[in-house]
Amino acid sequence: MNYWYLNPEFASGPAAPLFADLERVFSLEGEPITHDLISRVLRVSVDGRRYYVKCYTGSGKGKSAVRRWFGLRRWFGLQRVRAEWQNLQAFRAWGIPTATLVAYGLERRLGRFTRGALITEEIRDTLNLAEMAHAGDPRLRDRQWPAQVLGQG
Repeated sequence: MNYWYLNPEFASGPAAPLFADLERVFSLEGEPITHDLISRVLRVSVDGRRYYVKCYTGSGKGKSAVRRWFGLRRWFGLQRVRAEWQNLQAFRAWGIPTATLVAYGLERRLGRFTRGALITEEIRDTLNLAEMAHAGDPRLRDRQWPAQVLGQG
């Protein structure tokens, strides 16, 4: 069983062919942002806009059996990709500014989760905290700065 949703706002734009289905999303190449045992994140640029593509596979073979529910998570548990897209939808419904969901979905074989993906549009004019830390940005040492930023909402 495959489930794939493409946001109608993006269905006719230049990114639509790249994000049309799960197979195409998993074959995308872009700037690698991060990866771990169960996921990888790419930044993909299309027509001057940037998107973050997060691809999940399996349930993490390297994790302990207890954390994976002894293999049952693939069958019964809420997949991380689904939890992530549901959280983004909930935040938006509550009025919390968040990245726009472009597409999301998952694939199951014989009822078992095999892979999933979620794509968000980059929030323009924002700074990446990891890049700020790496560059030694002095604002991160100012205890009042986070309160000012959080109060902007």
